[in-house]
Amino acid sequence: DLHLSLRRQRQMCIRDRSFWSIHTKILAIVTVTLFCTSNNTYALMIDSFETPQALEATSSTPSVCSSVDGTGILGNERDVVVSKSSGPVNAKFEIAPSGTHWLSFGLGPATKGTAHLTWDGSDNNPLNDVFTGLGGIDLTDNNTSNALTVDVLFADLNVDLSVRVWTDANNASSAVLSLPGGTTSLTDVSVLFSAFSTTHGAGADFSNAGMVELAVNPTNAATDILVDNIYTEFVPEPSSLVLAGICLCSLLMINRRQGKERLYQ
Repeated sequence: DLHLSLRRQRQMCIRDRSFWSIHTKILAIVTVTLFCTSNNTYALMIDSFETPQALEATSSTPSVCSSVDGTGILGNERDVVVSKSSGPVNAKFEIAPSGTHWLSFGLGPATKGTAHLTWDGSDNNPLNDVFTGLGGIDLTDNNTSNALTVDVLFADLNVDLSVRVWTDANNASSAVLSLPGGTTSLTDVSVLFSAFSTTHGAGADFSNAGMVELAVNPTNAATDILVDNIYTEFVPEPSSLVLAGICLCSLLMINRRQGKERLYQ
């Protein structure tokens, strides 16, 4: 009887171990899936900042602009306007310096300025907005993307980036991406399409974009930033993350209860 009892206990432990192993694997798969979903690669690249462009606004020339065509640019052309509003030092804007793939915007001590980037197709005119120049491009990439993301490499002070998406001259939406000051390593800053505010007409249709704008408007003098990419991607909405957390907790509780029931059978 003693040997039979010990054998049954051993068999029960093996079954329990197998039970826990299977369900632990399921939980691991669910967790990894959620993690990977929240860290998708980009759906649509707006600018990889690999095509060089450099501008410098001075006291004698406080506003400068240019257009460049190249790879990694939505609509194949990037329009840039750089302005200096005050201060003794120039406002410097540069993309892909020394073969790098980033956007650099720097303001010297006591100097203020802005940079404005526009993607509106190839018109070779940085001062002319073509609201349908992108030809109705789908920023959602067939509903696989729900957010716009900027890869920030460096920001010494807090900086707001204003993004505006136009469907045409009468319909647009905008949002602000706040870059955290003190950033010294790669940091993704995202804004959901659903968080954009309507600024013109009925708002932008993100599946039918005609023009995209990005404005760098530092409120502080002597601000420096480095940005790596700007693109669209899928980012889980807060409600989805909460629901996923509830599901995982529920699975853990069910597993624990079933494990105890098997232990005392």
